[in-house]
Amino acid sequence: MMQALTYPNSSVRNEPRLAIGTHCALNVWLVLTGQLLMLGDNTTNFEVQKITEISFRSDWWEHNPGTGANLVWMLQIELYRSLATNNRTGIEQGFTRMWQDIVVSPLGGQGIQNDWSYHFQRTQLLSGAYMDKIGLSLCLYLFYAQELFNMN
Repeated sequence: MMQALTYPNSSVRNEPRLAIGTHCALNVWLVLTGQLLMLGDNTTNFEVQKITEISFRSDWWEHNPGTGANLVWMLQIELYRSLATNNRTGIEQGFTRMWQDIVVSPLGGQGIQNDWSYHFQRTQLLSGAYMDKIGLSLCLYLFYAQELFNMN
């Protein structure tokens, strides 16, 4: 729905009934996703209010959420909120925190190992359980962060 509504060459771009359905879907459960950002200036005040209100539950700065996918997801939520509200400081804080954990560690630690494996919860070797999520989230984070350069 969102793609059909926002794609420049779509035959139903900005079609009112499709717009209503799209906003209803966002208002129910998609407000914390990057899909909200596709609406650009067509985002409603209610949607911006809800993403702001709900996303502050992802308060990585209030406690130590650890590393890996959980932290990346929390930072991604901060990015969505910051882009939706034109909050450059939130974007900068999220990026700064994210890059603190992108390090290669010696074998036996937690995170990316120097043999390019990924370990979480001590020496438990994971076969993509978290790293594929981290990799995808990092790519999405970078993609959405391009909006930083489009902010006023």
